[in-house]
Amino acid sequence: MDRLYHFVGKHTPEILALLVSAIVLVVGGVLAWKTDPAWLDRAGSLIIIVGVLLAASRYHEWLIQRVSEIIDNSPELIFQKALAIVERKKGTPVSDEERNILLENIKEEFKNKEELKSYMHSLIEPEKKRLKLWEIYLVVGGTFLNGFGDFIISLIKANGT
Repeated sequence: MDRLYHFVGKHTPEILALLVSAIVLVVGGVLAWKTDPAWLDRAGSLIIIVGVLLAASRYHEWLIQRVSEIIDNSPELIFQKALAIVERKKGTPVSDEERNILLENIKEEFKNKEELKSYMHSLIEPEKKRLKLWEIYLVVGGTFLNGFGDFIISLIKANGT
């Protein structure tokens, strides 16, 4: 369950965008098939809007800002989280002596706040690129449907009958 939460939390913006886009595509496709083919064009327009909203969300910029604030205002929180991860992986609580050694090592490793911020930025950068790809896919796919959705439905109906 912890892995699922980590995956969903990390990918929340694109999961929501893809879920909404899939629902819009299915509903638009059904309406286009049963009533007017222009409904697939309208669905494409809504998918474009979802892609633009995903691009405008700037989720990773918010995340970087939040991490920077935590580093500046409460670095002890980072040390405590790291210690909790070590204890969880070890399976047992660490002794007070081990805890002090670990905390000192962590503090020494990330003594320079700018170095820590730079490291966090480097971790987030691949995520930003992946999110940008989803934005492009949604906008391009939505634009294609917006322009050719009714034509595609008309062709399928004409060839199917």
